[in-house]
Amino acid sequence: RPIEPLSPREIDCLRWAFYGKTDREIADLMGRSYATVRFHMLNCAAKLDTVNRAQTLARAATLGYFAKY
Repeated sequence: RPIEPLSPREIDCLRWAFYGKTDREIADLMGRSYATVRFHMLNCAAKLDTVNRAQTLARAATLGYFAKY
């Protein structure tokens, strides 16, 4: 199935996760609630057709979302 593009906010959350930040840390860094960060991370997993955080980050890396970092 074709992969749906990630939103800029979803990409921001993924990039912080790529750097090893927890969802709570990401929420603090982005000035968002924990629930909002979880919402974005779950959307990323759904859009990338993955089942957990590690798989989501690996798929995003494969697709080039972290190429500049």
